[in-house]
Amino acid sequence: MADTSSLPANWEVNVVFNIFLYNQISGNYLSSPGRTRCFLETKSEWGISKFISKKILSDPSNGYLINDNIVFGAEVFVVKKDAIIECVSLNNINIHYKHDFKISDFSKLNERCFCEQFIAGGQKWKIILDPKGSGPGTDNHVSIFLNHLASINSWGWPACIELATTNDPNKGFIVYDCCLLSIDIHVQAVANIIN
Repeated sequence: MADTSSLPANWEVNVVFNIFLYNQISGNYLSSPGRTRCFLETKSEWGISKFISKKILSDPSNGYLINDNIVFGAEVFVVKKDAIIECVSLNNINIHYKHDFKISDFSKLNERCFCEQFIAGGQKWKIILDPKGSGPGTDNHVSIFLNHLASINSWGWPACIELATTNDPNKGFIVYDCCLLSIDIHVQAVANIIN
């Protein structure tokens, strides 16, 4: 925390934060998992000791460091301990969603493709497939991400599967130049805000 002069003695601030690293080639964000931390007068700094390797970060072909410029971002939510104005309840729904994404003419893909929007757990999602890979998987892997449309977040695998494996006709991933990608989402609970 930068300025704590206005806080009372023995202050405590609880936050949930994510750190983002922008890939200037693919347009994706490498993000840390959301972390909940308590900032105190005696501990006013938190971080992530191993976010990305220096080798991957320093290689311009990975898209994170371009023309000696790098773009970081942070998302911080302060968890207030004031009197409760709203209450969050969890409805245990335990619902399973499956969505298929059929990609024809796979060998002709030169850039990332997106499935049609679908809804799971009351939220809008898209699947993103990058046939040439992104980040550490560029030019040697297929990258797959799940994008939550209500935020900038994408979760996935920059190096999901090797291109050589995907393109091997004996492996069965591409049949008649068509690839079928299925995603399973298991929603265990949905949060409801009660005023």
